[in-house]
Amino acid sequence: MRHFGWLALAFVGCGPGKTKFVPEYADGYCAYLFACSDPAQLTFDGLLTVDDCLAVVGPEVEALMSTCKYHAGKAHDCLKQLEVATCAPEGEPVDQGLPGVCIEVWTECGPPADPTVTTSATEVPDA
Repeated sequence: MRHFGWLALAFVGCGPGKTKFVPEYADGYCAYLFACSDPAQLTFDGLLTVDDCLAVVGPEVEALMSTCKYHAGKAHDCLKQLEVATCAPEGEPVDQGLPGVCIEVWTECGPPADPTVTTSATEVPDA
């Protein structure tokens, strides 16, 4: 009988697949956003609940997945760092506190399939 333990080890460091990453990233991003944003700004943006946030962020991440090259290893690092992300300093944009590796999850992006979907909530400013 052959053992394929090496194959299992090869996939351990690869990171989450696209279908797993989208909801996990959206959940983490929305949790960060509600913890670190000014409630008045969230209300102004129409984000009254986490479900409101997920309804916006989920499609944005899906759009990135369909138009960009996805890097599973970076996605793994992003999710881990997002769990411990700290809020941006006072006066800085809220996204400034997001882990920089999260923007590296997607590269070589083309134009969105749906031009009405933007990716502003998932972009991390250069540090």
